[in-house]
Amino acid sequence: MSGKILFTIKNQGYGRGNYVIFFTSTRAIAAKTGGSFLKDLATLSGSTGFLLSEKMQSESKSEELSKLIPESILSSEKNNFEIHYTEISMVKVKKPGFATFFASEIHIHTEKKKYVFKEQEASKEIIGKLQEFIKTTLPDKYTEK
Repeated sequence: MSGKILFTIKNQGYGRGNYVIFFTSTRAIAAKTGGSFLKDLATLSGSTGFLLSEKMQSESKSEELSKLIPESILSSEKNNFEIHYTEISMVKVKKPGFATFFASEIHIHTEKKKYVFKEQEASKEIIGKLQEFIKTTLPDKYTEK
């Protein structure tokens, strides 16, 4: 069930971590690239040096993961998880704006869980490409509402 990575969106905030989301033809894989309690503490205390180092480590891990096959990505970290497209009931992509505190948001809902990934740095072009990918891959599950 390896498959091929068809689309990637990096630096998604989810829970207490940063994730990269890899989309294949049958599933999305969320792979943790960084973030922790220490990151939250540094954010609150204004430690920009730590945050910059965390961002660089997260980007480096994203690059490493992008060279792996989906099964290896999934097994590379205990907090990585997959969402099979057959489990998804709805996907929504929100572009940056006032209501999202100027972050893009990817909402993926399954019967059991609602995932919300936030991205502060994705360009409108990348978010537009993601919307098109999801509309093409999951046309009956994509909503703009």
